[in-house]
Amino acid sequence: MKRILYISICSLIIICSGNKSWAQQLGIFTNYMLNDYYYNPAVVGSKDITIANVSYRDQWAGFKEAPTSYMGSVYGSYQSKRKIGLGATVIGGKSGLMQRTGGYLTYAHHFDLTKDKKLRLGLGLSAGYIQYRLKLYDARVIDNGDDMLTGNVLTTSAFDANSGVYLYHEKFFIGLSGSQLLNYKLPFDNSNSRLKPHVYAMAGYNFKFGGEKEKKNELQPSLLLRSSNKKATLQTDLSLKYTYNKMFWVGATYRTESAVCALIGFNYKDRFNVAYAYDYALNKINQYSTGSHEFWLSYTLSKKKRDLEKEEEELDNGVQQLYRQQQQQQKKEEDEKK
Repeated sequence: MKRILYISICSLIIICSGNKSWAQQLGIFTNYMLNDYYYNPAVVGSKDITIANVSYRDQWAGFKEAPTSYMGSVYGSYQSKRKIGLGATVIGGKSGLMQRTGGYLTYAHHFDLTKDKKLRLGLGLSAGYIQYRLKLYDARVIDNGDDMLTGNVLTTSAFDANSGVYLYHEKFFIGLSGSQLLNYKLPFDNSNSRLKPHVYAMAGYNFKFGGEKEKKNELQPSLLLRSSNKKATLQTDLSLKYTYNKMFWVGATYRTESAVCALIGFNYKDRFNVAYAYDYALNKINQYSTGSHEFWLSYTLSKKKRDLEKEEEELDNGVQQLYRQQQQQQKKEEDEKK
């Protein structure tokens, strides 16, 4: 256990100290709050439920061979105790001639920072394997006879690791994570390409309102910072999400110097969730693209187990309240007789 936590913390220090190479190699999901596991492995196990979800993103629709990304994952709390989180995810995408497919297994450990167990800290580590395929037979070339183009498909693979820290409360959350930590070299012929480390920071706050007993309205401002090097331009997603009665929600996101996004979603009986996001580019790409589309589906495999202590406390409060009402009624009747 100590070794896993040590690796998680050290790997974060390494990636935050910077790396000479940079490039945004990983896919972007506008619904980052729904895909928080994609950005931070420490999220796994933070909720007392097991979730399965899939995401698909069609970026810059209208471009031929435009980037596409997908993700499928299953994750939850081991034996619903919220101390150990386990997860598995498959990611992939295509951009031009390049295809990327990977799979990861995740372990996370969670600690209570307060006696009421409301403020908690999670540390997570993912390990996986990535494969890249380059379809040379689809390439349009100017000079024939290049040795790089003699084969139909170039394939290479690499081991990979991600790490994260996640501080959370029912009212707020703060996360820091890193992806592609190993900076593994991709052994393509005549190529020095590497998996570039990426750094993510995520934070948000939940405002609930609409009555003291039943707060059916929730407003959640949040942000996601992403960078692949300390010298690279820091990209920021600023989002605002409104949820009504835990069923319907709408939101908006501004991605710095890139896009504005609209989001909408629906939750059915705390089991089935569906969401959609549309991105409108703020740069010259919007002259050639109709925008980006993103779809998300989720199913809760196991709901929260009953909190017997909480139910007992609520029952005691109800009995005490009923007793006080009876005492007040009895006193009122005695006063009337007098």
